[in-house]
Amino acid sequence: MSKRLVRLSLAVAAVLVVLGAASVPLLAQETATSQVATRSLERILREVLEVMLFSALGLLVLLLSFKALDFAVPFSLNKEIAEDDNTAAGVVVAGLMIAMGLIIHGALTSRF
Repeated sequence: MSKRLVRLSLAVAAVLVVLGAASVPLLAQETATSQVATRSLERILREVLEVMLFSALGLLVLLLSFKALDFAVPFSLNKEIAEDDNTAAGVVVAGLMIAMGLIIHGALTSRF
C-alpha cells in the first residue's frame, strides 16, 4: 500500500515539475514584444531544451528534498516503505513529494 502511495505521489510531483518547466518558454514569450512570432526550428529546439533542462533541475531538487528528509529522520525511509510496508512513512514521503512538486511548479511559473 505505502509503495503504491509513494509511486503515485512521485508521479504527481513529476507531472507538476514538468508542467511548470513546460510553461517557462510560454512565460518568456508573453513578456516579449507583441510582434508576430515565427517559430523557426532553432527556436523550437531551444524551447524544448529549456523544458528538458528545467524539468531535470526540478526533479533533481525533488530527489534532494527526499534525501534531506531521509537524512533528518532517525531511520531509513527506504527500508520502512519497501520492506516493512509502513503506511505512515509512505504518507509522509507522499506529502513531501506533492508539496515539493507544488513548490517547484510555483517557482518555475512565477514571473521573476
